[in-house]
Amino acid sequence: MGVHPHSASAEARVRGAIDRLRATGHRRTIGRRLVLQTLAEADGHLAAADVHGRLVDAHPTLNLSTVHRTLVTLADSGLIHVLAQPGQARYGLADQPHHHAVCAGCGRTSEVPAADLADLLPRLEEATGLVLAPGLTLTGYCPDCSTNRG
Repeated sequence: MGVHPHSASAEARVRGAIDRLRATGHRRTIGRRLVLQTLAEADGHLAAADVHGRLVDAHPTLNLSTVHRTLVTLADSGLIHVLAQPGQARYGLADQPHHHAVCAGCGRTSEVPAADLADLLPRLEEATGLVLAPGLTLTGYCPDCSTNRG
C-alpha cells in the first residue's frame, strides 16, 4: 500500500499513542489497542474494513461497527488521521508529521516525512497566497501506472 518511513518499532508507536490517548482522558481499551497495533504494523493506510479483516480471525467478537467507532474516537483524539479518498476513507497513525503522495491510477499511498517538504511549503504559500494545512496530499502516478499510461 505504501512506504512507511517511521523508524520506531510498531510497539513503541502503539505505546506512545496509548499514552497520548490516556492524556486526553480516554480509557485504554483492548479494541483501541488492537486498532492502534494494526495501524502501526500496516504498510500504509487502511480502510476500516481492512482493519477489521486483519483482526477478526484472532478476535471474532470484534465487529466492524466497533472498529468504525474506534477509528472515529482515535481520529477525534488526534491519534490517527483520515486520508479521504474516493470510495472510502483510510486511516493511519498520526504520531509523526508527514504528508501523503497518492497515485491517481491505483491509489497507492506513500508517506512523505514533513521535514522533506519543510523548505518548499513556505515558497508554495508565498506563490499561492494560501496558508497550507498540515497533511498535504500530493497526487501523481506511481511508476507502474505511469508506464501503463504510456
